[in-house]
Amino acid sequence: MLFYFLVLVTTFFSRKIFLEKLGADFVGMTSTLSNLLELLNLAELGVGSAVGYMLYKPLVGSNRGQINEIISVLGYVYRKIGLVIIAGAIILACFLPWILKNVRSITDSSISPI
Repeated sequence: MLFYFLVLVTTFFSRKIFLEKLGADFVGMTSTLSNLLELLNLAELGVGSAVGYMLYKPLVGSNRGQINEIISVLGYVYRKIGLVIIAGAIILACFLPWILKNVRSITDSSISPI
């Protein structure tokens, strides 16, 4: 709990400093890009956690055949998830200029060096 509150307080003050030094356009753009990356990260859908749960019994029982089978399925699923994420990223990259069209260029703004 202590570290959670420390991160929360640090984030609050660092965001204020970033807004003052870099400007709202830059902070907004980085927040938008961060949220888009988090959206792509949702494609994993907890498959790793599910496989970890499924591996518990075979690992305890040292059932190597079942472990290999589960890991094989994991590789197949992650390969498909990777293709979906790549396709989503390519589509998203096509729309980035439209999403960020009103953001001023960083070189055009009056940002003072930190």
